[in-house]
Amino acid sequence: MTYSLSPNKPQNKFSQSFNLYNMCLLAIIIEGYVVLASEIIAIRLLISFVGSDTPIVAIIISAVLLPMAFGYYNGGQLYKKLSKKNVTVQIRDILIRNAIIASFFLCFGLSYIVIESFFNQLGKIGIDSRIMQASIYSIIFLITPVYLLAQTTPLISNYFKKHNLSQTAGKMLFSSTVGSFLGAILTSLLLMHFIGVNNTVIATILSLSILVIILSRNIISYNSLTMLLISVLVIALNNNYTMRSFGIVSNNQYSTIEIKEVQKEKEFDSRILRINNSNSSKFTTNPKKQFTYVKFIEKFIISKLPKNKVSNVLVIGAGGFSIGQNDKKNNYTYIDIDQSLLEVSEELLMKQKLSDNKKFVAQPARAFLNNDKEKYDLIILDAYSHILSIPAQLVTHEYFEGVKNRLNKNGVMVANIIAKHNFSDEWSIKIDNTIRNVFGSVNRLPLHKWSPWENKDSNIIYISYNASKPNQKIYTDNKNSHFLDR
Repeated sequence: MTYSLSPNKPQNKFSQSFNLYNMCLLAIIIEGYVVLASEIIAIRLLISFVGSDTPIVAIIISAVLLPMAFGYYNGGQLYKKLSKKNVTVQIRDILIRNAIIASFFLCFGLSYIVIESFFNQLGKIGIDSRIMQASIYSIIFLITPVYLLAQTTPLISNYFKKHNLSQTAGKMLFSSTVGSFLGAILTSLLLMHFIGVNNTVIATILSLSILVIILSRNIISYNSLTMLLISVLVIALNNNYTMRSFGIVSNNQYSTIEIKEVQKEKEFDSRILRINNSNSSKFTTNPKKQFTYVKFIEKFIISKLPKNKVSNVLVIGAGGFSIGQNDKKNNYTYIDIDQSLLEVSEELLMKQKLSDNKKFVAQPARAFLNNDKEKYDLIILDAYSHILSIPAQLVTHEYFEGVKNRLNKNGVMVANIIAKHNFSDEWSIKIDNTIRNVFGSVNRLPLHKWSPWENKDSNIIYISYNASKPNQKIYTDNKNSHFLDR
């Protein structure tokens, strides 16, 4: 097997000390890593703006797979086409150019601050469809870098003799798959968890900088300086200080968390916790300034808990632990998948520790309900604060069955749902049908002022009693037993 990046050109000191064959495989690994990491980061970042339901994820995946296919195809044709045209160009120069251009697009396309401004502008010009917004984002920021990076493997294949093609192809595909594996595992399980999404973006772009350095003939060159500038830019856009200046205090694999001071309520020390670009919880020393649905639950549910015993309360969707904030008697268990919520809430939102009668469990709600054996007098479902990022697994018949199974005999379920009060969309109808199918008779209370002719989202409180049973019997002129039922 023979290989040469450019046989007549001197290598930089790094290249001289690094086996050229291994250099090629490393380049393929980096390409696979960056493509998969970019896909995962894009899906995660777009939760705050267009949600994470299946169509949105499908658009992002398509925006990676299709240009990747074209990149593979054109990458295999490119060098031959240039040779036929007698264009003198080194493959390494094409690879460096592709890495630099891809870095430029990803630098902006994976930076939260840029994306936030981008989607705000789409809204201002009247593009409100989430499908359209996600598609435009993908076209502008993802297709070009993925297409260019996908050319890496077929271009590098030109360095190897044809009679070893099967063996070489196997090693290149192995390296690309390893890179994709690392992009998936390192990004989602390690980097996002330990250093945050913003710093994961920095690490992704820096890996392309490493690729440029490996391929460059001289470490100090125009290409290296260009990558240095892009690296400085991505660090400037994504470092922790910049994120804090925009109020973002946590940015992990589950959510982007912001803390906003309420300037009009400074005397009440009011702060709002925003999760994935939506108001999720509020801390205030004045209960009258609390969110409407929280005031309702506090006044008409929690304050009515039996006085002669200590009740067990389960809150699914911890937010900022505002529900039951001042209740020091009853026992509370808060469930949320994002373990950073406790630290953020105690240090930056409430600025105090949870009281001894409250505990936090960082676990997916479905897993907790399946494994937990405790029965609760009151279960509050508060995981629906953002209509765009409602967890799909928390709206199903099976989920509500799990909730009902954790209620005591006379326990009460309370759910805060964002929906249309006039049932004008499929979501509002189906979530209502699902809850009633499991719990039977329920109270449905829109909390905001509304008109039957208005078509607005509202906080709607569902209240159900475990004693009630699903019952489809009705009264008709032929069979009217109301006098017996009463």
